[in-house]
Amino acid sequence: MKNRIFVIFISCFLPFFYSCQSRKSVQKDLETFESDLDYEFTTPVYTEEVNKTVYLDFIEQSNMDYFTTVEKKKSIFIPLLFYNLSKGKFRITLGEKSLVQPYREFLTDALLAECSRSTCFNLEDATSEDTDKEYILTIKILNNKTTSIIEKDESFVFIPSEEEIELELGTHKVKDIYTDLSVSARLSKKDKILVEKVFTTNYELIQSKKYPNVSEECLGNMSESLSLATKKTVEDITSFLHLIMLNESSNK
Repeated sequence: MKNRIFVIFISCFLPFFYSCQSRKSVQKDLETFESDLDYEFTTPVYTEEVNKTVYLDFIEQSNMDYFTTVEKKKSIFIPLLFYNLSKGKFRITLGEKSLVQPYREFLTDALLAECSRSTCFNLEDATSEDTDKEYILTIKILNNKTTSIIEKDESFVFIPSEEEIELELGTHKVKDIYTDLSVSARLSKKDKILVEKVFTTNYELIQSKKYPNVSEECLGNMSESLSLATKKTVEDITSFLHLIMLNESSNK
């Protein structure tokens, strides 16, 4: 009997609190997970002689939000006496705190490795003790935003009987995963700017699946999207610089 009264009470008052609590619960779940960024090499290895070195300046900031945030886009709550149905749609924006490695460090490692693998020059950290730094590469992250959508369909069923059975059912989905990444690359030679260019990647990760743990999978999908967008950007930068440095070599 007490359970029945409780269900009636919840049915009357839960609509007022559902929207706010759902957003907060999604936010809380996301804060319990971290995700890795990953870089896979697919470019051909440069096999000719490498006799020039470019030094990479310290990348100052990742230019992304620190916390992963949740914005409610739509919510529906249908309260009945023994059955409640709720639907929620939330836009998630990836924050750096949800990443195992800070993004600027990941981008630095990717540039160092990719340049040394597939270009006609070696790329080294500018903190190197080598004092003859003829070529300097300066990287700035101008825009870095990854978002996705979480859809949550949940229902609560109360079956009045001697056992008074309560059932909670849910279907959760992650979709619309996008990364907008813009990076400026400036190559200088003895304080003279040789070239400067902005590289922009708009990447969509095609995904729309149902998951038992939607928060963990959401972060994983967003990290994958950011990783692939970074890979595209790094390859564009390194191939561009490769041509510039080949021209530098041919002029000597």
